[in-house]
Amino acid sequence: MTLDKLGKPDFKHLKSLHILYVEDDNALREHMVELLRLIFDHVCPAKNGKEGLELFRAHSPHIVITDIKMPVLDGLEMSAIIKQEKKSTPIIITSAFNDTDYMIKAIELGVDRFVPKPIEQDSLLNAISTCAVPVIQENKIEGLDHALENTLLNRLGNTSYMRKLINRIRQVAETNFSVVLQGETGVGKSLVAEIIHELSPRAGNPFVIVEIGSIPETLIESELFGHKKGSYTGAVSDKKGFLEAAHRGTIFFDEIQDMSFHVQSKLLRAVE
Repeated sequence: MTLDKLGKPDFKHLKSLHILYVEDDNALREHMVELLRLIFDHVCPAKNGKEGLELFRAHSPHIVITDIKMPVLDGLEMSAIIKQEKKSTPIIITSAFNDTDYMIKAIELGVDRFVPKPIEQDSLLNAISTCAVPVIQENKIEGLDHALENTLLNRLGNTSYMRKLINRIRQVAETNFSVVLQGETGVGKSLVAEIIHELSPRAGNPFVIVEIGSIPETLIESELFGHKKGSYTGAVSDKKGFLEAAHRGTIFFDEIQDMSFHVQSKLLRAVE
């Protein structure tokens, strides 16, 4: 992303957000803070979880962005404490990890978004923009409705069709109905699902994305429903599944058509 793009008017309605950025890599922290300050008026850097926690308590930032592995206090430990003190604070994890057990642990702690390393600035800005939706609602930033609409239009596109879609999203978000999102790969179904979650009464609870196509057929049941120790060969301990991790929140099944009919039937019973 270029600096010109970072400074686009699209994000001006979010400039009053206070961002806490925690990263022990000095060069990366300085680079990312410099870029973020082109958009946000308040970006506070911290070099580890202990310092990040101190700054969180001192300044009450709207959004926290943190690395995982850091000296003194790591990102997950800091996130757990922050969520205990103020559950509604969105936390974005930047990490190279892509492990199911690790992801479930982070979800249980209340982490809201994952941005992989090396960090792409577009991905980070998109994560911040998404996390800003409940922040705008809770903190009642000046021009609430206008800011919320701008945030959604920025995420989805400012067209007449998208304005109609946003109205439908806001209507659906107020309900507890299951929602089917249809469209070709890459059109943004997961983004719409996440916005529905963030506008719903479940916004303070986990939003879990399950990429069905990336899970081997033999492991899908275990990943979705979990298992008990000894339930099959190789089950050396109890394992929590994605459905339990998403309790009281929202779970989004991406490319559900790739799931076998056998597993679909079990999933249907669980949903019902």
